[in-house]
Amino acid sequence: MGGAGEEPRRKLGFIVTDRTWEELGGASDGSCALPGRISRLEAVRIHPAGPIGDGLEALVAEPRAWRRLSDLAHAYPHFMRKTLFVAADPTEETGLLEFIDPSDDLVRSDAIKAQLGVRIERLLGGQEQTRLDQLTGLPNRRHLFRMAASAIEEGVDPDNPLSVLILDLDHFKRINDSHGHVVGDAVLKATAETMTSVLKDAVCLGRIGGEEFLAILRADRALARSKAEALRLAVETSVGRDLPRHTASIGAATAVAPTPFDKLIEEADCCLYLAKQTGRNRVVDQEEFGRHAEGVDEDPAILDFDNRVRVLTDRLAEYLSQKGRNLARGYQAEAELDGLTGIYNRRYLDRRLPRELELARKPGRSLSMVLFDIDDFGAVNRDYGYPAGDRCLKAVTAAIARCVRTTDWVARYGGEELLAVFPDTELEEAKVIGLRILEAIRGIVATAVDGRRFGVTASGGAVMSRGEEPDVPELVQRASDKVREAKKDGKDRLAY
Repeated sequence: MGGAGEEPRRKLGFIVTDRTWEELGGASDGSCALPGRISRLEAVRIHPAGPIGDGLEALVAEPRAWRRLSDLAHAYPHFMRKTLFVAADPTEETGLLEFIDPSDDLVRSDAIKAQLGVRIERLLGGQEQTRLDQLTGLPNRRHLFRMAASAIEEGVDPDNPLSVLILDLDHFKRINDSHGHVVGDAVLKATAETMTSVLKDAVCLGRIGGEEFLAILRADRALARSKAEALRLAVETSVGRDLPRHTASIGAATAVAPTPFDKLIEEADCCLYLAKQTGRNRVVDQEEFGRHAEGVDEDPAILDFDNRVRVLTDRLAEYLSQKGRNLARGYQAEAELDGLTGIYNRRYLDRRLPRELELARKPGRSLSMVLFDIDDFGAVNRDYGYPAGDRCLKAVTAAIARCVRTTDWVARYGGEELLAVFPDTELEEAKVIGLRILEAIRGIVATAVDGRRFGVTASGGAVMSRGEEPDVPELVQRASDKVREAKKDGKDRLAY
C-alpha cells in the first residue's frame, strides 16, 4: 500500500469476454499486468451490467461482453470517459461506428494484445484521435473550425479572399433506409474521397456531421463557384463504384474582408437551403441568393426561414412516409407468418397457391407439392404435453425448411399438416426432396418439458399438376389422399 503522500494509481476498466481477458493475461481474481507503456495503470475488470465506478481513466469495451450490440449502444452514454472498443469482425466494427464518438478508438480483437498499450496511450495522451472523423478519415468539425480561425487570422481581403463550401448529400436518409447503413457509410466515404480529389488545393476540408461536409478555400466567388460545380458533378457521377445514385447540394459563401467564421458559415448555410428548396443537386452562392430574394421581393432573412421550413417539412414528410411503409411491411410480414413455426401461414398459402396453379397451366410449366402430416401427433400431445407438441412441430418445420431449395416455399396448412410447394418441378424431383425431408424428420429427437425424449416421423403425399385441376382444393385433396395412403401403408413413408 502506498504512503500517505502517494497518489493513487490511475485505473483502466475492462468490460470484455473471458477469452479476451485471458488473452491479455488477466487472472480469475480480476488482476491483470498491463504492458510497459501503460503499466502505470491498474487494470480493473467490470461486469457489463455493473456500475462503471469512479477513478477510471479509460475503458476497454468488447461488444460480445453484452448480449446484443444494441445493449452496448444503450450503455455507452453512461461510460463518460474515453473508450477503446474491441471489434471481432468488420460487421461488428461497422455497427460500432454507427454510434461511438470520434474521440474514442477501435481495435480488432486479433490485434488487441499487441496494440493495447499504444492504443490506450494515444487515447489518453494523443490529440490525433479527436481531430479526425473515424468513418471518412477527414478532419472533424472541431479541427475544421480551428483551421478556419487560423486562415482568417492570416488575413482576408479582396486580394486574398476566403470561401466556404457546405455540401449536403440529398435524400441521404432514403439511401440508408433503402440500402442499409453499410451502403450509406460507403457513400459517405466515396464523397470524402471525391472532395479530396476535386479540392486538392483546399485550405482544409472535412465532415462536420451526418451527411454534411465543409471545405475552406482561398478563392474568390467565381473560382469557388466553379470548384463547387465541379464537386457537385463529381459526386453525381461517382456511381461507378457499385453505389446507388446520389447527388449533393452545395452552398457557397465568400469573404473579402475579415469576417467571423460563424457568419461565413451562416451565409453558406442559407445558400445551401436555397439549393435544397429549388430542386437539389445544385450550387447556390451569395450572389444567386441575393438575386432570388430580389426576384421574389422578400427579405433575405424571411426567405431563408421559409426555405428551412420547407426543406425540414419535406424531410419530415419523407420520414413519416418511409416509417409508414416500413410499418405496413412489418404488419404484412407478421400477418403472413405462422406464429409458432415461423413459416408461412394458411392465409399466405390461400393467397399464393392459386397463382402457382395458374402459372402451371402455361406451356412447359409444372407444379409439384408434398403434404406432410406428423405421425401420431395427438399421442405426442397426450403423452408428453402440448408444449412438447409445439417443440415437435417446430423441429419438423425446421427440418423441412433445411431440405427445400431457395425457389421452394413451405406453409402450415393446419394443425400438424405442413405443405412444401415446388414451382416448376416434376414429380420425380419432388419425390427426391420429399424422401430427403422424411429422412431428416426421422433424425429428430424431441425433448418434453420434463426431460423425456422421443422420436418423430411423418407421412407425406406428393402430387404434380400442370394446371388440370379447376381450383386449389382439388389439388390439395389429391395430396391429402396420398397422405392417407401413406398412413394406411404403415406411416413414415411417402406416397405418390
